[in-house]
Amino acid sequence: MWCPLQRLLLDPQMQPARVGVAPEWTRADFVAQALRVAARLRETRPRAVALHFSDAARMACTFLACAHEGVAMVLPPNLAADNLVWACEQADVWMTDGHTPDLAQDVANAAQAVADAQVGRGNIEVWQITDDAILVEARHGSLPAQTAQRAEKRAPCPANRAEGHEGAGQVPAHLLKLDTEVWLKTSGSTGQPQIICKTVAQFQAEAEALAQCWGLVDEAPVDAVVGSVSPQHLYGLSFRVVLALCAGWPIHRMQCVYPESLLAAALPMRRSVWISSPMLLDALGEDRVGPRLRGSVSRLVSSAGSLSAATRERLHRQLGILPDEIYGSTETGVIAHRQGSGPWQPLPSVQHGTDAEEALWVDSPWSGGRRQLADLVSPQGKGFVLEGRRDRIIKLADKRVSLAHVEATLKEHAWVADGACGLSPVHKRLAVALVLSPEGATAWREQGRASVLNVLRDHLRGSLDVVALPRSWRVVHRLPRDAQGKLPLAAWQRLFEARPLAPEWARLRDGAEDRQVRFSGQVPWDLVHFGGHFAEFPLVPGVVELDWAITQARTAFTLPPHLIRTEALKFRQFVRPGDALELTLDWQPDKGRLVFELKGPDGICASGRLVLAAHRES
Repeated sequence: MWCPLQRLLLDPQMQPARVGVAPEWTRADFVAQALRVAARLRETRPRAVALHFSDAARMACTFLACAHEGVAMVLPPNLAADNLVWACEQADVWMTDGHTPDLAQDVANAAQAVADAQVGRGNIEVWQITDDAILVEARHGSLPAQTAQRAEKRAPCPANRAEGHEGAGQVPAHLLKLDTEVWLKTSGSTGQPQIICKTVAQFQAEAEALAQCWGLVDEAPVDAVVGSVSPQHLYGLSFRVVLALCAGWPIHRMQCVYPESLLAAALPMRRSVWISSPMLLDALGEDRVGPRLRGSVSRLVSSAGSLSAATRERLHRQLGILPDEIYGSTETGVIAHRQGSGPWQPLPSVQHGTDAEEALWVDSPWSGGRRQLADLVSPQGKGFVLEGRRDRIIKLADKRVSLAHVEATLKEHAWVADGACGLSPVHKRLAVALVLSPEGATAWREQGRASVLNVLRDHLRGSLDVVALPRSWRVVHRLPRDAQGKLPLAAWQRLFEARPLAPEWARLRDGAEDRQVRFSGQVPWDLVHFGGHFAEFPLVPGVVELDWAITQARTAFTLPPHLIRTEALKFRQFVRPGDALELTLDWQPDKGRLVFELKGPDGICASGRLVLAAHRES
């Protein structure tokens, strides 16, 4: 089945009969709910609505309802405070699916901030869209202050009557309004976030081009499309929502954030489509994908970065198909696709060329005009090869250095699982942040920081000019990438503020008594205390373990300021780089005594009692 986006609400009996799965949502019920939401929009006439959905099928329903009535949509990429305020500046209504319990209060706070700043009206309603109802969760701004702070929990909206359609609370279906606007916000991974406006016509044109490119009109039916990407971003919205609706792919409703959830969703299906990203596909690994999935995945789409050759070959071996990689951006939409490691092939109707510096420009029916990109390319046949980003080509000692090339070379080493390269925010020198592979972790523990970094420098010297060798290094448990696998500039800069002094402790559920607390953490690879005489066999000094115990205790209890003495102090196991730790603290205020126990992977590492007092003993 193929149906143009504009016509999707005209025939509730169209096949396939299901639009959503897990749980099932029939097309008839889906269309009925979309027309109910459209009726409510026609009654309230908002200038714009903000959409935030975890359920991709409900996002699809609401998207079609808004396009039916020509109501502009605002999609915050996440619920960070600045995104909440941005959406409240634009929209009168928030629509959600109820999977974010605190959203109503977060919107209330953002609406108040908008009203205080006088950059918008600050009058906001929050609607929860279910499969068969519209619930007003809260109203903010237009009500008295004391009322605005109270959510109207699950108050059903009245049935609507519009244009002679009696009693059903729906409007008659018609073609979607192609000039309906959809506002998105980029991640800001290379600087300031950008606001991008798309139209329903552009989404339809892009879907038609993909259908032509992949032969989707005649493709056999699938059980469902499962996705690891959020519908709040253009990639997820275009593929998990718009393309799925047009192609007749029933939508597996919840985002499969983890490899285990993606595999669990796909395993019962005879034919499925996967919409994913390199970050999750890399994490699938060798052992997770069983033989039962081979032949059951009819199409695997990957975007938000290039797949490594190893991941591409592994997926081909495991599933029997090559991934369809997508190259594009929020600004341009889809530009090109490929299977395998060959050149990128532009989609039909995509015009492209390069500027004087060989940076790509594109123009398509869904790009909103000619767009100049920062990606450097070299033509090859009818396609092109990506050569890195213009903003990732820097000059050092009058020589051009490709940060992407440094990263790719680094990742070729068996000790490196992931890596990123850029300028250090402190010294403005070339810097690298990397994640160790299991082999690299073993080398780090057995040989130390200096030895491992020397090996990696020697590896880079084989392919890079001396000016391209990194001067600053950080080794972390994971790179702080966002949901799209990108490394935001602010997160990159934080990596180089200072080498860590302690694990990032997370408080666990408290013990049976109020005086006892537990924390979990992982020893940083780059712990500052691994220098000096611990350089070749890195371990945490005992005095540092004591400091961790006291420091964390002060976050949980009100302790006297002075450590008087230690009692029954024992150090039984070394604490090494990368060790997962559990710290238990028991404060006995009547005795002025803190009992601590530090556990590692092989048991208790340290324990003892610390006696504290308000005054030092004379």
